[in-house]
Amino acid sequence: MSKPELARPGRQVGQAALETVALLPLVLIVCVTVAQVLLAGYTGLVTRTAARAASEARASGADGGEAARESVPGWLRPSLRLEPAPDGEEATLTAAVPALIPGIPIHLSVTRISVFRHED
Repeated sequence: MSKPELARPGRQVGQAALETVALLPLVLIVCVTVAQVLLAGYTGLVTRTAARAASEARASGADGGEAARESVPGWLRPSLRLEPAPDGEEATLTAAVPALIPGIPIHLSVTRISVFRHED
């Protein structure tokens, strides 16, 4: 009988490198997905602030759309859509969540409604 062959250290290192390379796409997909979810959440926060600014501006007689555009970052301005209510104190603002990777459509949008109430 022959002695069992001892494992060579070079083989183990090669196996570890192969496993790392095999897992890298999965780790990358998870990271991009988490970042996209965080971007959607941030878009929601910014849209809420912009809706509040628009309703306050409309209640005071100013342009709500301009107030909303001024309160958001430049990368979000092209996707803003303001739907003012007839009473002048409510603002419905919709913004598209930008795709983290260009060319991959994600068809998500955030809508926020803000009503400015006067305190008597």
